[in-house]
Amino acid sequence: LSPSETGRGDAISSPNPPAVEREPPVVNLGGQQPSSTQVDELQSVPSRHELRQMTQEQLAKVSGFELRKRGVGSLRWLSPVDLRLIVDKLDQVVSISERKAVIYPDPAEKPPAGSELNVPFVYTMEEVWPKNKSGQRLRDTRSVQMLKVKLQRTADAMGARMLRYDEVRGHWSIEMQAM
Repeated sequence: LSPSETGRGDAISSPNPPAVEREPPVVNLGGQQPSSTQVDELQSVPSRHELRQMTQEQLAKVSGFELRKRGVGSLRWLSPVDLRLIVDKLDQVVSISERKAVIYPDPAEKPPAGSELNVPFVYTMEEVWPKNKSGQRLRDTRSVQMLKVKLQRTADAMGARMLRYDEVRGHWSIEMQAM
């Protein structure tokens, strides 16, 4: 792993395991290629329909907000978020794709820490497996333990807190602070 600091924001990039970059805030992790339908569908909790039904007062403090792509990963904010200014442009503010999540791709649009989506969140990556050099999944205990060590080092290098690695489902969860 070779952490580097090139600007503001938090990032990980590299196929296996990720290294650290900074700007824009990107999380880039090893995983399998999702299907085209999965890549195209950014789902939210509450749903987009439910968000559009909320009053401005309700949108100012949405609890349990999550964005996800099935088979790819999810972002779950740990405190209420203010979606009043971004509810209709979530797809422009956040993208989740294979081994990558980007929040506020334009640094000029990133709000101050503690506002909108710039609050602590949990990023869960799916399809994170130990693999050999030819890309085949490894299932032995030693390979899984080695991956866990690499994932912990990666989280440490990014300033994130590793929450867990679920070796059965291939899910890796880290907690990130405001960007």
